Amino acid sequence: MSSFAQMTSRVQSLVGSHALAITAIVGGFVNSRHRDLLESYDWSRRKNDILIATEVDKTAGTIDVTNASAAVVGTTTAFASTDVNRSLKIGSNTDSIWTVNTFTDTTHISLGDANGTAVVFPGTTATGQTYTMFTQRYSLGTAIEQIISVKYKRPLTETSEEFLDRLDPSRTATGDPKYFARASRDLSSTNDLVRIEIYPRPTSAVVINVKIQKAHTDLTSTQNPIVPSGPLQWYAAIDTCFYLAAKTKDEIWLALAAKYESQAARALEFELAQDARKEGVIQTVQDVVGGVPLGNTDWALDHDV
Repeated sequence: MSSFAQMTSRVQSLVGSHALAITAIVGGFVNSRHRDLLESYDWSRRKNDILIATEVDKTAGTIDVTNASAAVVGTTTAFASTDVNRSLKIGSNTDSIWTVNTFTDTTHISLGDANGTAVVFPGTTATGQTYTMFTQRYSLGTAIEQIISVKYKRPLTETSEEFLDRLDPSRTATGDPKYFARASRDLSSTNDLVRIEIYPRPTSAVVINVKIQKAHTDLTSTQNPIVPSGPLQWYAAIDTCFYLAAKTKDEIWLALAAKYESQAARALEFELAQDARKEGVIQTVQDVVGGVPLGNTDWALDHDV
């Protein structure tokens, strides 16, 4: 597997290191072909496992809130910068769920909503309030196309946030996770992150296994592609030939692109076959439990009975 820089250099060599085939142009073709090939085939390298380390609730100490102010002042609390974006319940009002908007120090945070907007406390000024700070949504990071499965002890059942809102709008339940829901994406600042909600939330720190499918991100420098570099280089070389034909008006580049087309097709066919072996070929399921005739089972889907 070649890195982005190696592939770019290889493509430049395939067009004779032409002066117009600069790194920025060729690199752009490599990335555009990477995106197209990645979305066209179910490469095994797209699949990956992510581990989510859940966060335990914070309840230590007490907090003071002030009417018409977003400021929260703690006493013997242990707030941290990682508490930003966590959910917060204040005092006896367990139905209202706030979001920690900013962190100042271990005793000072501020209130906000899930979009990162500051929100003032509308209730009566109060001191010495109990609180529960918990993580409602976990980010899975960047460049994630799809969630395949989520597991803790056993596979979690996928549901929706709307279902959880009806089941437990105040998110009071705790225990071993049984469900997961695809949460709203984190679009704060320059982010675009996939998030999920685990329900009920665990009472201790546990590890949740999430199997995901990766999405394209523009490659740079020594980064390796998800798509095998062999066909990727040939297809990028074809695009570079078309670019040079357009720039120089010389049809020799079109003839070279045609030759590279057959090389690209062979390389792609080879890599797809190799990739299928990595994942394993899906075998036909035969269900004959209980003496059911084969013609009435899954076997009949692929056989003439």
